[in-house]
Amino acid sequence: MEKLCDLLKIEKGVTAIIGGGGKTTMLRVLGEELSARGTVILTTSTKIFPFEDIPFTAWETGAYEERGSEYEEEYCRHITKSLRSSYCICTGTPLETSKISAPELPFEKLAELADYVIVEADGSKGLPVKAHKSWEPVIPKCANKTVLLMGLWCFGKPALEVVHRPHLFCRFADCTARDTVIPASTAKLIRGENLADVLFLNGLTEENLPGALMVKSMLDMPVFAGNLQQKQWFEF
Repeated sequence: MEKLCDLLKIEKGVTAIIGGGGKTTMLRVLGEELSARGTVILTTSTKIFPFEDIPFTAWETGAYEERGSEYEEEYCRHITKSLRSSYCICTGTPLETSKISAPELPFEKLAELADYVIVEADGSKGLPVKAHKSWEPVIPKCANKTVLLMGLWCFGKPALEVVHRPHLFCRFADCTARDTVIPASTAKLIRGENLADVLFLNGLTEENLPGALMVKSMLDMPVFAGNLQQKQWFEF
């Protein structure tokens, strides 16, 4: 089976992952695959939990304000050293919640330190669909590709249960928050927001395959589907 990174045509540089329903899992899969080809940094422009089994390099909170470029150079050396021993690392700024936020180092600089930088650039409260406010998602300006995720288990359930920011979703989908999510409403959201280069539909089953195909038919963009947990995927 084709690797996910090849299916999505992930290039060297910065890639942003947005939406809901599997972003962190996609980061892990891409990190595993791409580390066989070069060095990889997994990070975020919002907030994520660090990976338990992937080396973590911390950006110290407030260090840049105190030490400026001296600390930046030290941090860069530490990342470079970490990438020599492990081709895939995670980096960010530790928070009191056990999550991490973005490092203060520009993503352009991270891209100088590693071949691939994969950024989780969105938050969805664990829900399979995300509608975005004007300042969301937080896609790095230097990203050369943005991948949108959506969990197919959203179909047939009320928007208020499976959509992050359902009131915004309903504006695009012309429905109420108590209406069930259907393929047509998700396609309206994706077309209306127009945030990504490609779409990955996660959680594919025989039951939701017709809905996935309907979403594909309503969009003018590459659409892929599969199950990230099971490491199965294909292009329609």
